Amino acid sequence: MGLGLSHCRAYLLNDDIYVDDGRFIDSTFPPVDSSLGDAKPGRLFISQEQRSKTRWIRLPELLHFNQEISSEELAQRNQSELKWQGMTAGDLAQGFLGNCWLVASIAAIIKQPTWIRKLFVEADLVAGHFVIQLYDMASARWELVEVDDFVPCTLEDDWSDVPYAEQEDGTRVYNYNDIYTAQGTKCLRKKWLPLFGRPKGRQVWALILEKAMAKFVGSYAHLSGGTEPFAFMALTGFPLVYVFQRPAVDQEETAALENHWQWRGAQYAGRNATGIGSVSLPVPDDLLDEELWEKLLRYMSRRCPVTASITRYPAVTNARDYYRNDGLISGHAYAMLEARELQLKGGQMLRLVALKNPHGDWKAEGGAWSCTWTGDWGHESSSWERHPEVAWHLEAWPP
Repeated sequence: MGLGLSHCRAYLLNDDIYVDDGRFIDSTFPPVDSSLGDAKPGRLFISQEQRSKTRWIRLPELLHFNQEISSEELAQRNQSELKWQGMTAGDLAQGFLGNCWLVASIAAIIKQPTWIRKLFVEADLVAGHFVIQLYDMASARWELVEVDDFVPCTLEDDWSDVPYAEQEDGTRVYNYNDIYTAQGTKCLRKKWLPLFGRPKGRQVWALILEKAMAKFVGSYAHLSGGTEPFAFMALTGFPLVYVFQRPAVDQEETAALENHWQWRGAQYAGRNATGIGSVSLPVPDDLLDEELWEKLLRYMSRRCPVTASITRYPAVTNARDYYRNDGLISGHAYAMLEARELQLKGGQMLRLVALKNPHGDWKAEGGAWSCTWTGDWGHESSSWERHPEVAWHLEAWPP
């Protein structure tokens, strides 16, 4: 893909709005509705109301609107630079887009920060101009993807500072007086939120990477629905991605067979097929839990990117059915940040993994459904009090 020549010219966004701020505008993936795209067959995307409310905002202005940078800093954009220090798995959260596969993959790869930095061939925050290299499996070469810093946003209620009580099922309950005035009008503050990836503070590198991936596959809508191997191939250039999957117990795939793991290889099917499948590898037998655990420890010690998901689960009738009682979400991708094996004082061996949820709590009308692990060794678990030595061993455990 060649690089465009329209670096700093006026651009017609629609019939009424011109942009002529002297900064770069990508004419091949412009800040207009066509770049949002249309949903793939069988996939959900943003509503027509969200689409009509969408405004494209440059990153420095977005940070200023949300009070991440001051007016003085906004005026001194010539001193801006992309922040590479302190990059973490939490720098990007999932928004109104079913791309947990991409967000989880980015969070898994950031364990090797140099891998991410190498993707940014050019990064000019002043001009709003970025060149990202992504690997195209079809041509077996790195491709340069040029993007600007416009991000699709909507003006939403800001619930971040509103107190709430959480019910046993994880639903958040708010006080009416904290939300409405005596006259019955909503008094919540408003905040510009990116429609898709949500950055943490000033760490905007992941938003740019997400936009480059959207252009790479054709639109933001085409990021909805995919699998982590596609992202691993595009972001690392490594064509071999292993998939360890438990076989289904029935034809409907309502549950997985315990203590059996098929060793499979991901199969690239094309740039538009972000949800790629896998085939069995010529290995003698399925792996047992013990064998897979040993492999997992080796992969994590080498800082290999690893993700996890629940792919066998009962049929669902609504969105709530995806949310399990233990806080995990069926059909949802997680980044695996760490795996440890420890010995408790009584001699018992303890195995722990740290998972990163791409979107945290799913905001629903009337509250939110909790996505926090509620089992042993969760945040509220009494296991920490019974075995305080574990916290000492896990001092460097991912946050």
